[in-house]
Amino acid sequence: MDTMNRLNLIPAIMFFLIISCVVAVAEEMEGYDENTELRLVGRVVSVSDAMRGPVIVAVKTTDRLYELYTGPSWFWNSSQSGITADTLVEVTGSKMIGRDGSMRIICR
Repeated sequence: MDTMNRLNLIPAIMFFLIISCVVAVAEEMEGYDENTELRLVGRVVSVSDAMRGPVIVAVKTTDRLYELYTGPSWFWNSSQSGITADTLVEVTGSKMIGRDGSMRIICR
C-alpha cells in the first residue's frame, strides 16, 4: 500500500472510532424512565471503569445480581464516593433492556 492510500485511510479510521464511541454511549444512556423506577439495596460486587461510557457497578441483592449504569468515569472519579467492592448501597434507578436483551439499571 503506497503512502497516499495510507494517508487516505487515516480519516476513515478516525471517523469509525468517533462514531463507535458515540453509539456506545447512546446505547447505554437511552433514557431514564420513571415508570420503570425501582429501589435496590445490596452489596457492591465490582466497579468497572471502562475507557468509554458509564461506570458500571455490579450489585448483589438477596435474589439477583444487577448491573447499575452510573455517570461517566470523570464524574465518578471526581465525586469521591468511596464506593468499592463489599460496600452496602441503596440505589434508585430505572430498568432498561439493552440491545443484547440484558436488563440494566440506569441510576438516578
